[in-house]
Amino acid sequence: MKVSFKPLSLALAVSAAAAGYAGTINAQTLGGNTSIGDLAIVPYYTVRDNWTTGVSIINTSASTQVVKVRLRRATDSMDALDFNVVMSPFDVFNGWLDNDGDNVRFYTNDNTCTVPQAGYETLGESGAPYFQVPAIFADFAEEGYIEVIGMGRTINETQPIAVAAEHNTTGADIGFPADCDGLQNNFLRYAAVNEYNTSLPSPGAANPAQNGVVNSEQTVLNGLTSNFDTADNFMKVAWVIKDTTAGIEMGDTAVMIRNFLDGPSITNQVAAAPLDIEDLQGYDYPDLNGGAPLSASVAGMADIGEYGPIRSLLGGRVAINEWSKNVQADVTVNTDWVITVPGQYTMLDLPMYLGSITGAGAFDPTSKELNPGCPRGPLVAVPAVPPALGVLRGCDFRDLPLTVTPIVYDREELEEEVPNDQIVISPTPPGTVQTNELYYEVNVIQWGDTPVLEAAASTTITVDLAGAVFGWAALAMESSDAGVLGVCAYDVTPSAGVVTNGDLVCANVGGDAPIVGFAAWERNFTRNPDANYGRAIGHAYED
Repeated sequence: MKVSFKPLSLALAVSAAAAGYAGTINAQTLGGNTSIGDLAIVPYYTVRDNWTTGVSIINTSASTQVVKVRLRRATDSMDALDFNVVMSPFDVFNGWLDNDGDNVRFYTNDNTCTVPQAGYETLGESGAPYFQVPAIFADFAEEGYIEVIGMGRTINETQPIAVAAEHNTTGADIGFPADCDGLQNNFLRYAAVNEYNTSLPSPGAANPAQNGVVNSEQTVLNGLTSNFDTADNFMKVAWVIKDTTAGIEMGDTAVMIRNFLDGPSITNQVAAAPLDIEDLQGYDYPDLNGGAPLSASVAGMADIGEYGPIRSLLGGRVAINEWSKNVQADVTVNTDWVITVPGQYTMLDLPMYLGSITGAGAFDPTSKELNPGCPRGPLVAVPAVPPALGVLRGCDFRDLPLTVTPIVYDREELEEEVPNDQIVISPTPPGTVQTNELYYEVNVIQWGDTPVLEAAASTTITVDLAGAVFGWAALAMESSDAGVLGVCAYDVTPSAGVVTNGDLVCANVGGDAPIVGFAAWERNFTRNPDANYGRAIGHAYED
């Protein structure tokens, strides 16, 4: 536990970052570049070595909002950890990521209600409660990116969940929500897995047997219903990463997207049972393809099919930024670039992919080889329960790996196209074949001799421009040409009281791979470490 990352310094650091560049994307033509939205993507988190990551979410609205916070691990964007935050009007939620030995944890001292409740019974070394990344996808989860999705707002502030989440303004419990423990059962599973339920009469009557998520627009607690509408554009999200030993700190506003969901998508926070059935109203949703599939076709509830528009918004063939590998007698200035390709998990037959990375002979997600258990192949509709892995079909329709071509300039307008044999994945043993591909969903490119972010696997670009030590570069990226590009989603026609597991349908998708990221700068003063500092500069993009 890197305890030097105090909650107070986190709050101040995030506040400072929030004052910087705001990168808002408009999913529709409505709305301006205001940095307020209903979807945020934090392009990079890390707890490697001495690094910690802080996150701040502001609810700017006068409504109670349910927010999904989800950590996606760097290699393949599997769901490493997710939880819900129930934010009262004008609330702020802060937390930070750290590791305790081999355990990655999300800590928070915030009073805002979370679902489930952070582990108050087992406090971390800092004295703060935490969520621990479960073992299932804990490997390679020391780095990744974060999705923050507005699931829905209460239709008014008299809804029971809104009353429970409201912070007390008087008395001994001032500043604390009325009943975080009590609102938890709103997020149980109301009926059988994938049984669609029409909304209950409101406000309902006291009935201890009725609890859970009824559908995407309604929950019930002890027979009393809470109803939800579209979240609208309500939140500002900021992030900060800090090297607690060197004192290097940098942050920014997350990539904000407006009008992402077209309706509410409230989902349960209960483990699926049986495990071979995907809970289509469960905690895996909403995701970057939209709302919960079980309710998606119902009028007024969040639809699916949003990853195509995300690709249109964030698709960029070329990332542009500055670079440095400047080493002087008493100061060094180095840069790493972060290139994140969010949402690639929507382009996998997930049941088949998960089968390929678990059990005997499991495929290593860090491998740069083809996955024999999840091959490229034709787009087909498949049964909800996949066949044995020996019966292979199309499974991987991702943009990855991305082929990269760096065009590098110094500040005197000299230009160099870096050849493939000067692009390597490090650490690189002698004799390893060079590469010009980015294999992971979160990639770190190292420009100097010394890494800034100390990533698990950096891509090193060697520059030789008449001895130039700084300049700018345009990194051209092309999606894989090994197979078709497609998005996979469950096709469900819900019927009240009927269990419908649906079919997983993978369909062609166009556009470029969505890219988010930044250049991480580190300035080190040999004789005065207290003067060290870092900064994060977002990439510019062009087609």
